[in-house]
Amino acid sequence: MTDTRSFDVVLYGATGFTGRLAALYLANYNQNDTTFKWALAGRSESKLEELRNEISKKNSSDITILVADCNDSAALDQITSQCKCILNFAGPYTKYGEKVLESCVDNGCHYVDLTGELGWVKRMMDKLEQRAVENKVRVIHVSGFDSVPSDLATLLVTLKIKQEFNVDTLSCSGLWYSVKGGMSGGTLASMQEMMKPENVEEYLKMKSDPQYYNPVDLKTGLDEADLQYPRWFPEFGRWGSGFIMSPLNVRVVRRSNALLGYGKEFTYTEGMMNYSYLRAKSSCVLNNTLTSATSFSFVRSLLGRYGPQPGQGPDPKTFDKSGFCLKVAGRPVGDAERVVMCTVSGKGDPGYQLTARMMVEAGLCIALKADGLPDRVGFLTPASGIGVPYAERLEKYAGITFKTEVVDGPSSG
Repeated sequence: MTDTRSFDVVLYGATGFTGRLAALYLANYNQNDTTFKWALAGRSESKLEELRNEISKKNSSDITILVADCNDSAALDQITSQCKCILNFAGPYTKYGEKVLESCVDNGCHYVDLTGELGWVKRMMDKLEQRAVENKVRVIHVSGFDSVPSDLATLLVTLKIKQEFNVDTLSCSGLWYSVKGGMSGGTLASMQEMMKPENVEEYLKMKSDPQYYNPVDLKTGLDEADLQYPRWFPEFGRWGSGFIMSPLNVRVVRRSNALLGYGKEFTYTEGMMNYSYLRAKSSCVLNNTLTSATSFSFVRSLLGRYGPQPGQGPDPKTFDKSGFCLKVAGRPVGDAERVVMCTVSGKGDPGYQLTARMMVEAGLCIALKADGLPDRVGFLTPASGIGVPYAERLEKYAGITFKTEVVDGPSSG
């Protein structure tokens, strides 16, 4: 890819709730860093103008606006041919993402999004992977709260195990100690789209295959089904329950293992931390009920009618009271006494404010060719496609911390 393109990163779908947060973050960022060029893009010129005017009150930089409908391939090609990396915020991706992604692949433009719609991702992989590799394009999905913390924390644990003990990683387990944030209309629309009759079959395939996202020839069959009942996590000395994001997170981490080779028998599981068995039991019942309920059309209709609409989201005044903490523990092969723990945490709404930052930093890592960037192309994960430089940028600029250390071994409970 040539370095003479007009823009390093372009925010497509910039006027949506998370896209707007990303634009404001990038505008403030750009006040202190003029080494990259960026632009706003989307289908509504008037909304893009409104956003540019809002940004201009905080940053006097002249920001370019690029207009293209997500179904207008010619207009999309005009954008993707002049930028190094597209950050696509325009979901649901099952409805709006295909031509944006295809334009990127055909024009040698790297692509980052925050989709959790793995059924759509699989279809795009089948259609576009060979072209992406031939055109040396990185395609990085799930580059937000789904599933960057889980994916990068596991990567850092496995690297620490290799550094400290010079062995592979036998297994990793993740527990969410806290998650506090809101929901936007865009997220709700994506959930509804994924559970529609025409898409639910693929969702059920994902649920039935713990390694659904792995390359077909790199499935080991060792990972367990999604957590539906309380489970004791000895590495933490805590009970775990199912967590609504975990079915996606675990499959992303498992794909990273397939691509990077954490260990021949490596497995990953994940849940929500609970202080007692009874709390874990109650949490499992609630999680299973919520997951099942969205498969009914009348539930989706009620959510669409009374929930937040696209473009709407949590009140920014609540962001300072939001945040998350995830701990991932890894066991070295052949050593049951030692554990490596990575604690990931961030202050701010994880699904929106912090996701916006994760998206921006992923794009900048790729576009600016950060030191240590993996030499890989095609359909990748945050860990396999961006890796350690991504975690470093998140710590330096986005306020997300990663603490990796050797700790005492498993607890018998």
